[in-house]
Amino acid sequence: MDEKLNKVGCDGECIINSLDNTSSDDFENTSSGDPVVITHLGRVRGRTLDKAHVFYGIPYADPPVGDKRWAPPSSVSPWTYTYDATFPRPACMQVCAGEFSRMCPPKVSEDCLYLNIFVPVSVNLSLPIVTALPVMVWIHGGDFIAGSASKPLYDGRFISNYSNTVSNSFSILAYMITSD
Repeated sequence: MDEKLNKVGCDGECIINSLDNTSSDDFENTSSGDPVVITHLGRVRGRTLDKAHVFYGIPYADPPVGDKRWAPPSSVSPWTYTYDATFPRPACMQVCAGEFSRMCPPKVSEDCLYLNIFVPVSVNLSLPIVTALPVMVWIHGGDFIAGSASKPLYDGRFISNYSNTVSNSFSILAYMITSD
C-alpha cells in the first residue's frame, strides 16, 4: 500500500496519521452512505452519525488470548476484506460485582484491543484532505479497574466536531506491562 494512506494499526505503539496527504482514491462512500477509508491494514467501514464520522473497534494489536496471553502485544495482520467498524467491540475483562457493577459494560472479553476513531462531520471523506487535523488521544477513566472506551460518557463525536480534531480512545489492556 501507499505511504500516504491513513495509519490505523500499530506495532506496540499506535500511529494514526491525521488524515493528511490523502486523495479521493483513499476514501469511498458505500451505497449506504457509510464512509470507507483505506489503511495500511486494509479497508475500514465506519458510520456517519450526527456529529462525526465514527470508526468503532479498529484493532491495534492481535487479541491477547491463548498463547498470546501475558505476552507483549503483536501486530495486527492486514485483512483483505472491508473491516466493519460500525459498532463498538466488547470492553476488556473487569470486576463486575459490588460497587463496580454499575460501571460494567454489557459485553466483556480478553479480545478488547481496539480503537474508536471520531472524525469531524465537516470532513468530507470523499474529497482529498487538504488540511491536516490534530489528533486527540482519549484514555477512558475507570482507574484500570472498570470502564470502557465505548461508554456513552466517552463518546468522541462531540469533542471531535466541536474542536475540529480527530480523536480516538482505547481500552485498559493497552497498558499491560510485564517484566521479563
